[in-house]
Amino acid sequence: MFSDACLRKTSRSGKTTYSLQMMGAALVHPDHKAVIPFPPEVIQRDTFRCMDFGMPFE
Repeated sequence: MFSDACLRKTSRSGKTTYSLQMMGAALVHPDHKAVIPFPPEVIQRDTFRCMDFGMPFE
């Protein structure tokens, strides 16, 4: 199963694999016990756009 949001990787033999990835982040400081987590974000094909030109990376 795959969707347009899936990341695609094509091997040299021509086999295409699809995957989904997520990014997670948190603010931490060695002098404080509190940890501030941010919500995870799905990495999609549409996420990879050139900041200056709005063009997708391929």
